[in-house]
Amino acid sequence: MELTNEFNLKEIEANTKKGLKYKKRVLKAMLFEETLFSSNVNRYNNIAYYLQKAGHNQEAIFLLEEILSEFPKRVVAYLNLGDAYWDETKRVKALNNYHHYKSIHLLKINYNLYLH
Repeated sequence: MELTNEFNLKEIEANTKKGLKYKKRVLKAMLFEETLFSSNVNRYNNIAYYLQKAGHNQEAIFLLEEILSEFPKRVVAYLNLGDAYWDETKRVKALNNYHHYKSIHLLKINYNLYLH
């Protein structure tokens, strides 16, 4: 799928949910045009998730690594990245991301328990 002059993340999210693939260069252009912010990180994560579920793991890995470079506390991205690496048979990288997911998730649970 090629990037046109104008695009919107909602449409791209819907397309990836249907299984459409976006090449890495298109994802790079998308990130350039629509910089990652807290207001759109969820949509970007969904796009990466749908890419991974459709078997487009390299593209999902690229996008998830970009997400985590800007939002290192985004817990679910580590889980999704682990799944993408697992499907690519990169077991050590997958397990590292699963471990990171579990560690951050447990810290958040303990913190929330402490507050209540």
